[in-house]
Amino acid sequence: MPISGVVLEVGAGTEREVANSFIDVRGIEVQQIGINHLILTTDTARAEEDRALTEALERWPGVLSAKVVFTNMEDCID
Repeated sequence: MPISGVVLEVGAGTEREVANSFIDVRGIEVQQIGINHLILTTDTARAEEDRALTEALERWPGVLSAKVVFTNMEDCID
């Protein structure tokens, strides 16, 4: 079960709106809302799901860029 930390760059003044768009998204938790950025953790069942979720974050409305800053894969076997 990979757990990743992701920093999202978002447009000025859209931080709260983008953060709120993750409220009902399974596997994503907003950890911090900053100026022009959000810090998220993702928690998925498999490595493939982690990669797909990260790719989806890059295309998320209001997101300018998504950078994975860490991934813990100690529980993964795939």
